[in-house]
Amino acid sequence: MLEIGSLIGISKTFLETFSLLKTLIGGTRDSSSAKVLTDLRDKVDRSCP
Repeated sequence: MLEIGSLIGISKTFLETFSLLKTLIGGTRDSSSAKVLTDLRDKVDRSCP
């Protein structure tokens, strides 16, 4: 059974990822889009062992 702390960590990571995706989709079409994608990739790399 998952502990509360791990559920909070999962939720926080999901919200951060969702926020990055929202920024990418609703955001600009220039170099900041590439930065958002890079940030998202780095976040996924850190969250997956």
